[in-house]
Amino acid sequence: MAATLCGPGKEMLSWKPHPLEQFLTPDEKYEVVEQVMVDATNQIGFDVNLAASHEWHFSTLQFVAGLGPRKASALQKVLLREGSIFSRKDLVKSLGRKVLMNASGFIWEFE
Repeated sequence: MAATLCGPGKEMLSWKPHPLEQFLTPDEKYEVVEQVMVDATNQIGFDVNLAASHEWHFSTLQFVAGLGPRKASALQKVLLREGSIFSRKDLVKSLGRKVLMNASGFIWEFE
């Protein structure tokens, strides 16, 4: 759920996670939050088919290593159009080979 607050509006900056955060600029604070979200997302992984059936999961897709907000948005559009992905070949068509090679370690296997 915290990933939904890391969108373009940067709502995450309104949270007060630590008493010493006042010594950080808003940009520094957001950078730290982004790094934590990337670390957590990549430790857990991302299930593309679960996200295709539950749209609120897409908010974490931007934190998969190798994607970022722009590529995650493009992949989200493909997944919503297709409904589900059954092989990595389907992802190569939408992401490209190099992007998929960077992100594939953090995307869950398909059903």
